[in-house]
Amino acid sequence: MVRGVNKLIIEVSNPESDYFERAIFFVKPNKSGAESPSTADIHRNAREIMNSAAKAPLKSGGKLNAAIIAGWAAAALLGGLAATGIMVFLM
Repeated sequence: MVRGVNKLIIEVSNPESDYFERAIFFVKPNKSGAESPSTADIHRNAREIMNSAAKAPLKSGGKLNAAIIAGWAAAALLGGLAATGIMVFLM
């Protein structure tokens, strides 16, 4: 089955970025009609998003990640102990 689709698509190139060559944006239907912002505003917004994404990725702290992993491990251990206690109690 083939159906007709009419969408406004914007492709933004960023040759200065070390990470991204280009991005493709699909404009929401309610923002591409007659009452929508100007095309220049839509393009400017897409360019701003592309430029913010093109910055170097942030490195997360190793201590924070270790704390999160330790918390999840403790929660899993406690959950396992609780499940074992319930099973022993029911038998």
